[in-house]
Amino acid sequence: MTHRNGPRPPRVLFFDDRYYAAQGAQKLLVQLAGFAQEAGVDVTVGAPRTGPFLDLARSKGLATVEFGLPEALDRWGGSLLSRSPREITSTVRALSRQNVALARSIRAREYDLVWSAAMRATLSLVGTAVGGRARTPVVWQIMGSGYFTGFSEVASLVATRIVVIAHGLVPTVGKLRDLPWIRRKVRVVQTGLAAPAEIDDPRARLCSELNLPPGSAEKVWIVSLGAHIEEKGLLDVLRAVESLPPPQRDNVILLLGGPPHDAEYARDLQHAVADSPATVELRGWVADTGAWLWAADIFVLASRREGMPLTLVEAMQRQAVPVAYPVGGVPELVIPGETGLLVDVGSIGGLSGALARLVEDAATRQRMGLRARALVMRHNTLDGMRQKFLDVLWECLGIKSRSRRAA
Repeated sequence: MTHRNGPRPPRVLFFDDRYYAAQGAQKLLVQLAGFAQEAGVDVTVGAPRTGPFLDLARSKGLATVEFGLPEALDRWGGSLLSRSPREITSTVRALSRQNVALARSIRAREYDLVWSAAMRATLSLVGTAVGGRARTPVVWQIMGSGYFTGFSEVASLVATRIVVIAHGLVPTVGKLRDLPWIRRKVRVVQTGLAAPAEIDDPRARLCSELNLPPGSAEKVWIVSLGAHIEEKGLLDVLRAVESLPPPQRDNVILLLGGPPHDAEYARDLQHAVADSPATVELRGWVADTGAWLWAADIFVLASRREGMPLTLVEAMQRQAVPVAYPVGGVPELVIPGETGLLVDVGSIGGLSGALARLVEDAATRQRMGLRARALVMRHNTLDGMRQKFLDVLWECLGIKSRSRRAA
């Protein structure tokens, strides 16, 4: 890039408003930022406030910036429309002031591009501020399907490019997606991961760490990972396991893990586990999800909203058979009867029936697990994701991709 003081590397801000999380979406954004830095880009990772997201970025050697937005404006999301007219007016005025402040901050730092994966109030704030005032190109990266009414349309108008992490997320672009000039903005950069390193006897290790009952290693292991919030559906998974016929239920070990973001839901989950007739181990944040997923026979994803979940890809890499709700990009990986099983969203009976089939039939688990692993190892590669991401990045910066220049 050319700067008034001479040539310099392009400067890109990677932004997410969920400063309080360091889960799949945040890990993916930090990974993309790392790819950009490796390619010679001057990278900064930004958020409204400091927290686990920026801590994660710093742990990967990335520069960070906290924009200091008031916490009260960070989480209103779709609930704004349910507030009183006075509250709506007050919030909109406050957001407008933040628009101006953020635009000035971004302009002062002279970013050449903003790559935004935010999902709540501050994405429209960033998009409007940057696109409308600072004149900086904006990439809107769609990580999931949980955007509030009207947001997608505004973001799709403002964005220079719209990146989705799965083909199934294209509808999330909103009602304007069929307009030719909006459709031309859309790029698919599918989630990819490196092949995982194997772990020696993960079940023996977990039986010891979790103090599981004798004989647990020989049972069927079911794993579900997700934040303790309603939309991740861990209670659905527990109820489905409890609904199994007693002989099957008694042959199952259920592991549930994830950060307790919703205190009330987390308490309900804890009480339900304490009263459960099933053998259940509940944990909060799981530092080493790899051991859990290597130990799993079955991985359950009961999320009501998703993009292309990293944990799903990770589980399939390790040959765990997925049982999932068909949301976001999940159906691209979970092909019913081939690489896993899909059930209707919210159907405890459907989940229980799918689990019963797999718990009962080890041969089916083996067949589906092998096909699941083959699919993601072929289509969800780290190198593939890196190259597609860099192609979009160079396109937005007006730089030809290095692979094309070399050709």
